Amino acid sequence: MELVEPGAPRALVVDDEPEIAELVSRALEGEGYEVSTARSASEAFDKLRRESFGLLVLDVMLPDMDGIMVHSRLKALDPELANRTIFISAWAKAPEVREYLDTVGSFLPKPFSIGDLVRLARSLN
Repeated sequence: MELVEPGAPRALVVDDEPEIAELVSRALEGEGYEVSTARSASEAFDKLRRESFGLLVLDVMLPDMDGIMVHSRLKALDPELANRTIFISAWAKAPEVREYLDTVGSFLPKPFSIGDLVRLARSLN
């Protein structure tokens, strides 16, 4: 884990694949973020209730709840963070998933480039 400056922006990465979570975390840490990870929706909501974040990277397919439902609930809990959410998914071709993701605008299909992730994160700040 890289050292981050005090007061650094905070990001929550929610993905049940440890390799993807680690890859995304390292990329965001390289951009100065302090990163926390969660492997499920329930773990993510636990962290969201206790901590504040400026960016959310959210996998669409999670073991206990899909990312679209997480995002819908997040809108009530923290509307600002809901607007600073990057969805990532290999399931982007499913019509109902694609329709929702087209409305939020911040989406990266797996596999994605780190450069695209960083550019999208910068655009949301």
